[in-house]
Amino acid sequence: MHKIKRKVQQKQESRILPFTPVRTYFLLFLMLYLLLVICAGSLLTIRSMKHSAQAAQQSVAAQISQRIDESLKLLNSLAALPEFYDPSVKWEEKVEKLDSINTQFGYMFICYVDEDIQVYTLGGGTGQSGCS
Repeated sequence: MHKIKRKVQQKQESRILPFTPVRTYFLLFLMLYLLLVICAGSLLTIRSMKHSAQAAQQSVAAQISQRIDESLKLLNSLAALPEFYDPSVKWEEKVEKLDSINTQFGYMFICYVDEDIQVYTLGGGTGQSGCS
């Protein structure tokens, strides 16, 4: 009886053993396939992100350049106005006009500076403080 059990057990092992290399290769190729899919997905994602970042950068650069050009045109136009050079016009009127331009165009601070480098602001203060 003991021999019969041993023969049955050997038959079962002989059936299982031929599948062991197949399982090993299957798992090996499965891992290789998963690694390949993950790498390909990562590369495609990186490529897509790089293209969208470049497009965003170009768009923002154009907007910033346009905004700077418009600001320079405005400041040159303001500098060409004769009322800012006329000594008969009070500095308060000049500062009010500049303040309205600040709020209209969204600038933080444009101030009036006279030929003696006196800085005039809407608050009435004068001095030689910095003006942006």
